[in-house]
Amino acid sequence: MPSLTSTPPASLWHDSADPVVASVLSHYQQGVRREDLRAVRQLRDVLRPTAVPNYVVVVGTNGKSSTATYVARLLSAAGVRTGLYTSPHIAYWTERMLIDGVPVQEDDLLGTLRDFDAVAQSQPEPVRHSLRFFDVLSLVAEDVFGRHGVEVGVLDRKSTRLNSSH
Repeated sequence: MPSLTSTPPASLWHDSADPVVASVLSHYQQGVRREDLRAVRQLRDVLRPTAVPNYVVVVGTNGKSSTATYVARLLSAAGVRTGLYTSPHIAYWTERMLIDGVPVQEDDLLGTLRDFDAVAQSQPEPVRHSLRFFDVLSLVAEDVFGRHGVEVGVLDRKSTRLNSSH
């Protein structure tokens, strides 16, 4: 077993989701400024992701993922079905979405991502060009959590304005 200071072999870092995510990611412009949330709201209205009844949103500059993880673990330990959505991931895309500490299934994440992306790409040009990959991925997390009966979603955000629904 490698020591904590050694670099793991590259094969350990291969994520089978990368090609699918790269394909979807190519549909979205990088660095789209968030002027308003109209496009996200319109997409959300069309997609109608399965709702999660409650959210805890952790906002700030540093320590968001750690704090969100602590909150999610506390809620899960108290018997509350909890979804945790953080960004970025370390090695695997499924690390971004955990339910009670367990990564969501890759096929569930990727299937929902493909479906939601197809709907996003079918929107009128002004909507489509205003969307970011993160917008679609956030709606995917909401839907996956809702379908799996999550009672509280814990979200790691740079700003509360990044998600139109919460």
